[in-house]
Amino acid sequence: MSKRDIDELVRWRDKCEALAASLQRKVRHCDEITEERNQMERERDEALSRMEDLEADVRYYEDRWERIIGGAYLRGAEAMREACARKASVCANHRGEELDAILSALPIPEET
Repeated sequence: MSKRDIDELVRWRDKCEALAASLQRKVRHCDEITEERNQMERERDEALSRMEDLEADVRYYEDRWERIIGGAYLRGAEAMREACARKASVCANHRGEELDAILSALPIPEET
């Protein structure tokens, strides 16, 4: 083998070593990117889970609020009807049973 052949082989070996080092850096970079992507996917999934939990909480409290408000409305309507009935009993001497019939016929919106 001539010196020229040996020099050519050394150049090829150096190029192969440089290429191997470059490929190793690229593989490490790909691994880092993959880990970052996996971390971001985990964070996304956790955030979506928290949003679903919050949405369930909102639905629960909206339903509860509607029941509370609806119940309060019915209780208020019933109390007003009873108060009117008490006042009507005072007036019943003047108007007879007509006023009682009108008051008892007043609908509560939730009942209609």
